[in-house]
Amino acid sequence: MSLNVAMNTELQSKSLYLAGLELADMGIEFGVDLGALYALGLIGSYSYGDEEIDTNSHPSQRAVAHIVRMVPTSLGIQLYAIINNKLSGWANYTAEDYEDAPNIKLPQYFSLDKNKLLP
Repeated sequence: MSLNVAMNTELQSKSLYLAGLELADMGIEFGVDLGALYALGLIGSYSYGDEEIDTNSHPSQRAVAHIVRMVPTSLGIQLYAIINNKLSGWANYTAEDYEDAPNIKLPQYFSLDKNKLLP
């Protein structure tokens, strides 16, 4: 995907959707943790709750899932690049390869389209 991560206005048009139940199992407290990320400017906005989504097996059928939505910020991407020792390439974030940190469990279910979030 081509995305200018240095422009917050371009980032504001993107939302990242995550499976709320998976995040809860990881110990994420939505109101506290997402509120802190927002207050620090690391995400531009967020929401969480039950939403209707299309099922992948039958797109005409709807299901309800607990969804977390976050909008990225340039500052959040810069910080992520810093902790991965890739600050010099932060502006090329979408082309960079970020390896999984061995001691940090990352979510398995995420998408830019909430209807494609779950298998």
